Amino acid sequence: MLFTSDARADKFHLSRLLSYDPPPSERNAAHWRINGYGATIFIWTAAEWELLEERPSDAQYYPCGIWCALRLDGPT
Repeated sequence: MLFTSDARADKFHLSRLLSYDPPPSERNAAHWRINGYGATIFIWTAAEWELLEERPSDAQYYPCGIWCALRLDGPT
């Protein structure tokens, strides 16, 4: 949403937005909640997948060239 004539516009500057650079342990993961349960999806490129020492047996290959593994945590 763009603010043009709103007082909030003064606080919103696109030039100040920064991209998030996750730590190496979180670089290939996304976290969210599904019905109150924590969920994490791990994603690897085909090249990263080949370099893994231990590959998750439940990971799935997608035709766009990535491997994904989903993990569900208990409710919090």
